[in-house]
Amino acid sequence: MKRILIVLDASPATARATTCAIRLARSAGAQLAGLAVADVQARLAPLASMGIGSSAYAKEAREAAVSEERAQARSSIADFMKACAAEGITPETLDVEGDTALVVGEEALGHDLALIGAGAVPGEEDSFAVALDVLKVGAGPVLVVAPDRSDVTPAKVLAGIDGHPPSWRSLAQFVSRFEGAQVQEVLLFNAYQNDKARTNSGAMLAKAAAFVRSHGFHVRTVARLGVPESLLLEAAREEGVDTLVLGLCSRPFSERFSIGSLVHGALRSNAYSLFLYH
Repeated sequence: MKRILIVLDASPATARATTCAIRLARSAGAQLAGLAVADVQARLAPLASMGIGSSAYAKEAREAAVSEERAQARSSIADFMKACAAEGITPETLDVEGDTALVVGEEALGHDLALIGAGAVPGEEDSFAVALDVLKVGAGPVLVVAPDRSDVTPAKVLAGIDGHPPSWRSLAQFVSRFEGAQVQEVLLFNAYQNDKARTNSGAMLAKAAAFVRSHGFHVRTVARLGVPESLLLEAAREEGVDTLVLGLCSRPFSERFSIGSLVHGALRSNAYSLFLYH
């Protein structure tokens, strides 16, 4: 990795993501950039019912909201700079006013990895929704960092392999991004629907394992009979993983285990960081 971007806000989740970004940048020798977005329109949206210019109070409320949004962006950058300085990192900083998803997507195009703290991001948008918007514009992978873990950088990873291109692409992106990082183990997971599919599952995992091992990772495979959505998270809990590698797809979210309820469930648990790629 040569360039890493982190989306900044004032939340504890961003503090965890900053720690992760600093460690990754140092490990990879990458340039780190912090992006703070002042999403003024999102901040003003709740005040729309007050009317535009209908009263001095409404005007003051809007001006205060805009001022607070801009101040929070500046404060986020200051906190980021302080954290980087403490670790001897000299980052780039970007203070941009605009729509969160559009700004993050545009800036992510010039970086090898974008990090977002799980939870709210500037404009109070869901971090997963922003991650999707970033990936839709063709940017590189996104790492949504779990806020409740002490091991903030990927160490024990579970990758979902379902035989479709998005899962293979996501695995390949992870391997290429984290070759120089200290990943202890990669678990490759597949769920098969019946005994007939078991042989195909084993062959698929063996192929994926050979690829990951060729890049110097320690690998194990996990195959289970049943519904992928519940089994993948069950395996993640049992194995004590910290990061899930999942491929997004263009088909409806409900059709594939790599998206939808599985991802939202993982985000709500705050137990796993998510490496996502389209």
